[in-house]
Amino acid sequence: MEQNHLGNAASERLLTYHCPADIYAVAWSPNGKYIASGGRGEIVEVWDVRTGDLCQTYRNHAAPIISISWSPDSRYIASAGLDDTLRVWNASDGSLLMSYWGHGGNIHDVNAFSWSRDGNYIASVFWKQTVNIIPVSPQSHIPAPKEVGVFRGHTDRVKAVAWSPDGQRLVSGGNDRTAQIWDKSGRLLHTYRQHQHEVHALSWSPDGKYVASGDEGEISHFSAGNSSSIHVWNSYTGETVVRYDGHDTGSYGIYSLSWSPDGKHIASSSDDAFDVVHIWHALSGQRLYAFSSEAGIVPALAWSPDGRYLAGAGNGAHNRKIEIWKL
Repeated sequence: MEQNHLGNAASERLLTYHCPADIYAVAWSPNGKYIASGGRGEIVEVWDVRTGDLCQTYRNHAAPIISISWSPDSRYIASAGLDDTLRVWNASDGSLLMSYWGHGGNIHDVNAFSWSRDGNYIASVFWKQTVNIIPVSPQSHIPAPKEVGVFRGHTDRVKAVAWSPDGQRLVSGGNDRTAQIWDKSGRLLHTYRQHQHEVHALSWSPDGKYVASGDEGEISHFSAGNSSSIHVWNSYTGETVVRYDGHDTGSYGIYSLSWSPDGKHIASSSDDAFDVVHIWHALSGQRLYAFSSEAGIVPALAWSPDGRYLAGAGNGAHNRKIEIWKL
């Protein structure tokens, strides 16, 4: 752990947790005490936010971990990765409680997943055109649960999914350039079609009224940057509220989106040449802060539950770390 005070009014790097391999996913526990991370090292690591100490290491994945999330009560951690599995762990002792293998047992990497508000279900997306709903009952020790719902509406691979804050709806996004709103029974409510490129980052506003969606974009031969963008839109009507084009991205586009707990701001990260993390006003698109990571690329972001801090997973050639910024 390092303490690094930047003396910058826009952001202050408070802590740095050094990791043995590239980090692709980071999540702050709802109780605010811990951060979980996963990445190329094929392990889940749990860090004490206050001290920076490594508390737990979970080992069972056979490939890099690309998505991670806490249960709403902070008792469990779910992780998913390129080994076609989604696993649920006991956060206190690291014991593996359940594993879910892809669609029909075939090899399809887990792109993303989201835990429902009541903690009873996980929505997952693989390299297919569907959203799978998985029952989560850690107490019952079901080793390999079967999906209880499969949502079909996308015409190409689904790459992102997020459950609404009230647990009544989901949003999914994918390579068909759409974001789709579903009710929890699987009924398609709305399809947002304003993106020009593949949608692979999503975040709900805390009140559930808006969705932020980020796309991959593409390299233009006529400009120095990438044409990727972030849209904020009304989740009920599909009306676009603001489009944010502040990132000067490279080949990948928008990595991560995270709406602040108070609903005022959105944090976004990309593979910009310089300032990879942006903080901007959610409904006006006004950029407030832009700063870089010591490590370089930041593929994942997570706000603290009180909204005072932002965690980012930083990856560089010789720098692999989780950074905590005070904003």
